Amino acid sequence: SNYVVWKNLAADPGLLPAWRLLAWLRSRAGERDLAIETWGIWLEAVRDDPRVSDAARSEAICDLGLLLVRAKRHEEAIALLDTALLDLSELDLSSRSRSSSLLAVAASEAGALEEALLALETAREAEPKELLFIVQEALLLERLKPQSEAAHAAWSEVIRQTQGATDVGALLQRTRAEAHLAGMSFLEDEGAN
Repeated sequence: SNYVVWKNLAADPGLLPAWRLLAWLRSRAGERDLAIETWGIWLEAVRDDPRVSDAARSEAICDLGLLLVRAKRHEEAIALLDTALLDLSELDLSSRSRSSSLLAVAASEAGALEEALLALETAREAEPKELLFIVQEALLLERLKPQSEAAHAAWSEVIRQTQGATDVGALLQRTRAEAHLAGMSFLEDEGAN
């Protein structure tokens, strides 16, 4: 399928949908570096194109941001996602949530934990009950301030959100939260002795 897309691009290099399809195909085929390059070409080509919606740009930026994080190019991912969130400020909540959560991951991987927490707050504003964001917040708070009341409260929120859950993923996150809270209690008990 890459061959067919390449053949069309050779015939008409300005065929924007083909560039987008090629970027997507390369992403899914595990051709990370080529996908990063192709997403970059597409995003540059559609920067001021009124035919391309902000939602389509946002989706492509998130795909590129994810690839950059996987390539451990965290600073590039942070710059890309920061700019996107500013430039595409009118995005729907779901797009802002995805962009912000990816920014949180990139910042966390780069060691910028405060920035990661701020990005995660934006994601949670869009989707306050999203369990993944609550767990991510608890992990960040624990890394920033081990044994803090804020980390304890975040893990306790995971417990509350998973009360009565039957989904395996939610149950695993609950077990994770219980383990973190038990570890915090153990360390508090050790400090008292």
